[in-house]
Amino acid sequence: MSGAAVSPTFVPAAQGRPSAFAVAGLALVGLIGGSILARVPMAFIPGVSAAGSDATLPFLVEGPLSVAAGLGLLFFQTVVVVGLTRVALSGDESRPAWIYVFGVLLAAIAAAGAVGGWLGLLVLVPVLTSLRWIAYEADGTVRPDPLRLDRRGARVVGAVLASLGLLGGYGYGVLHPLVVQADGSLQDPIEATTRPLEVALPQVNNDGGPTARVVAIEPGVERGAALRLADVRVYPNEGWRTLPFMPYELSRDGMPTSVVLRFSRAGCTPGATGYVESVRMRYELAGKRTLTVPFDPPLSLRC
Repeated sequence: MSGAAVSPTFVPAAQGRPSAFAVAGLALVGLIGGSILARVPMAFIPGVSAAGSDATLPFLVEGPLSVAAGLGLLFFQTVVVVGLTRVALSGDESRPAWIYVFGVLLAAIAAAGAVGGWLGLLVLVPVLTSLRWIAYEADGTVRPDPLRLDRRGARVVGAVLASLGLLGGYGYGVLHPLVVQADGSLQDPIEATTRPLEVALPQVNNDGGPTARVVAIEPGVERGAALRLADVRVYPNEGWRTLPFMPYELSRDGMPTSVVLRFSRAGCTPGATGYVESVRMRYELAGKRTLTVPFDPPLSLRC
């Protein structure tokens, strides 16, 4: 007795590939819509409001956990894109395999982030358009799921990954509630001298999570010898004289501590340059964690 024929993962659609405009548009709407939907529960769950800030969603690449949380939220956005495609492009027969959608979304976000700014948005759309060729054959047939999942299996896997992604994202937000609210960059050119330079640390707030204990401020991205972080000082609650850095707490309703960064210009010799893009804030909250605090624009010195 011959074995039963194995049906394809998805039913073919013999009308040619969807238009590039439709594919890119649905993917873009899914990215934005998925991001908005991911934020909705944050208004009702204590301690995760920071996970909806621009600084942490998508998460900055601070380590393996931040990457995992960002990928988890991208799974959720993938499910939204697949659902939109199913509704807009004639049902299940035009629904792409989620693994292809996830790969294209990841590539698009990575490319846009690497370029940055408005140019990043211009790069985003062409990469999303590539889903038309990656997920569909020339005759409009959806490419088989490389994981060999049938329709029901694809739905189950997608739902599970989306749920785990949201939970992971919210959990990461609870443990990383610190958000940079303002920059501390100098608007005037930095004078070419060997005297120390004092700059206020950009304001960092606790955006809804448990109280964090800041234990250190360390050099971040620095280039050149003309400008280097040499000392960190704090203003006490009373008085105007700065004191050597001491650990302090950042709570949701507490006032942020004023921190002064003292940069050395001892290396400012003719022709030397200095460039400081960020510093790192080390803090304790269920373990030791790190926040990159950027200067916008970066501190720059040419001697």
